[in-house]
Amino acid sequence: VTFSLGWMGWGRDIKGDYKTIHDQYQTLLTPVFWANSMWLMIFASEAVFVIFQLMYVYKNLPIVESTIGYWFFGVCLCQMGWIIAYSFDLIYISVLFMAANIVVLSILNLNLYHCEYIDAPRKAGTDDENREPVPEELKNMNIVMEYLVFRMPFQLHLGWAIFVILVNLNEAWIIFELPAQGVLSIGSLIVLWVVGICVLFVPRYPLFVLPLMISWGAMGICIELMNPLSSVIAGHEEVEIKRMQGAAIATCIEHVVLPMVRFAMHFATTYNLAEKEDVTMAAAMGM
Repeated sequence: VTFSLGWMGWGRDIKGDYKTIHDQYQTLLTPVFWANSMWLMIFASEAVFVIFQLMYVYKNLPIVESTIGYWFFGVCLCQMGWIIAYSFDLIYISVLFMAANIVVLSILNLNLYHCEYIDAPRKAGTDDENREPVPEELKNMNIVMEYLVFRMPFQLHLGWAIFVILVNLNEAWIIFELPAQGVLSIGSLIVLWVVGICVLFVPRYPLFVLPLMISWGAMGICIELMNPLSSVIAGHEEVEIKRMQGAAIATCIEHVVLPMVRFAMHFATTYNLAEKEDVTMAAAMGM
């Protein structure tokens, strides 16, 4: 049902075309409409996860049974509530559903963060005998596959959900005709920038995908502000629009470059190549 509502778009025209609702509440944070195609990638990756977790080989994995568990069901319910509320033009209700979605996704990703990879190298000070044996049929499932199937979909979803809730909050701000809409928009972009930096440099194992979602959203904002709608031009001064566009460009570029820099740093610190070379040479001399 969630895939049908979110991906196929069933029911989106209940109270008007989805794009009509999108254009009706234009803010400085609203991205170009096609930026919402990110939902396609999110639902497609989650569909792959659903297919894999139904397979006999994978359905009893701890990462599926205890780590992801019913949290994914909660994500689907929140996502359904969000798209239905948005389709009925109940923006303030959609904010609440997306907030609940972010909470559930955060818990799910936190569980995954603390769940060890099946093919992860043995940590120092641990005993191989106490480690849960890997089934023979799963020994070919490397870290990359596990990440792409069982972890990345939920990081994508969390990153885009954070962006969407801020857009919906700005839309609700317009509906209630509250002041300082431009301040809220630039403040929302700052929040996105901070979130992207924090998930890269605070955790020991960074969430590299999440900042890319923010970068995608910032790119959408920048493109939309190149030719803003008349409602945006009427509600904001030109200097305010240019300032927001410049901030979006900076956020977009930084959140593409910084994940690559952080990945290089993480790889260098996690996999000490010099130490591995010394171990290899010592083993060769011992032989």
